[in-house]
Amino acid sequence: MRPDSPSWIAAKAVGDHAEYLVAEYFRRIGFDALKRVGKAAADLELRTSLEIKHDKACERTGNVAIEVECNGKPSGIETTQAQWWVWVIRDEMLMVPVEQVRALAKTHGQPKPAGDGMRARIVLVPLTTLREASGIIRRRVGVNS
Repeated sequence: MRPDSPSWIAAKAVGDHAEYLVAEYFRRIGFDALKRVGKAAADLELRTSLEIKHDKACERTGNVAIEVECNGKPSGIETTQAQWWVWVIRDEMLMVPVEQVRALAKTHGQPKPAGDGMRARIVLVPLTTLREASGIIRRRVGVNS
């Protein structure tokens, strides 16, 4: 097909619309979706920012810790500029939009002293609740994933 033929122009319009739909989906869930024009290695480039936590205590307690304060000042989920909060628990990655994590922290009780010489304050959220959070992306990570 020649790039100026009516059938190519029609096919291009259909392809462009599909790329638009995919880009909009990723924008809605917190990614920057950049459309590549002309000859490029890919149609879209996706970018986002992540705050990553490896919560080893969760394996024992069944709760994830969300830091909200340290040394009497907001910290953790209250101050992050990341778009996603990610927990790694054993070989599972739980990726949740930051706004959803903030909502979970506000609805799961009073902050408790923890870590850093008990200078931090955390909210504990049951892992089962986190796994049911809206917008969550769950994946296996590690050597055999």
